[in-house]
Amino acid sequence: MKGTDPHMTRTTRRMSDFVTSRVTLAALGGTLLLATTVAGPASAQAPGPPDFYWPYGIVQADGANVSPAIQPVQAFVNGVLCGQGETLIATAGENVPDTDVGKTVYKIDILADGTRVDQRPGCGTEGDEVTFYFPAMRRFATQNPTFHQGGERQDLALAGPLQYRAITPLTARD
Repeated sequence: MKGTDPHMTRTTRRMSDFVTSRVTLAALGGTLLLATTVAGPASAQAPGPPDFYWPYGIVQADGANVSPAIQPVQAFVNGVLCGQGETLIATAGENVPDTDVGKTVYKIDILADGTRVDQRPGCGTEGDEVTFYFPAMRRFATQNPTFHQGGERQDLALAGPLQYRAITPLTARD
């Protein structure tokens, strides 16, 4: 046997191999125990089911498709930007109602209040009012649904565009 002491007897070598194999098994067992102990709490930290709100539906301005057809949509809850999405033109397909085909539609995920990766501090809690804004058109939606977990069809109509006001500074004649 290469690497063994030539003065060792056969019995001593067997005993040495036995002890070495037991130490190896004990070390392997300890490593496995440590791995399962460390992995246990980590798996308990997995995020729960999604708690965001995802409204979707048709969006129209003055009774017609919005222009441009593809544009951003933002959702605010309590004055905090809690979701961003985009509009598009609906095409025929699975789960698309015939009444939506050819119309501008939107879908947006609105985050819930919290500190997890899929949440945002100050965002939606059950019953909070959601405000939709279309920055390309400078228009808000007239509908303000309430935040709740899950999806909901919410067709939107847009109010008139926001007007710019030029304010000239005045100086006092004191």
